Amino acid sequence: YGIADSPVGLAAWLLDHNDAGGQPAAAVAAALDRTTSATGELTRDEILDNVTLYWVTNTGVSASRLYWEYKGGFFNAKGVSIP
Repeated sequence: YGIADSPVGLAAWLLDHNDAGGQPAAAVAAALDRTTSATGELTRDEILDNVTLYWVTNTGVSASRLYWEYKGGFFNAKGVSIP
């Protein structure tokens, strides 16, 4: 419920839910200290833009549902039964 109830909860989920390197807190802290980036890394404004977009449109929960549905991998074969 934190994703839908609080912009801080939404930001926490967006910034911490899927970091392949295992150090999301360090990556977020580094990104929040950056105001410009020429290497393609996220800046503070870009992070806040993403969080604001999900919060204002109230789509954080529906976006997170896709991660839950495809937790086995987006391109893995899905079972289809034909009656």
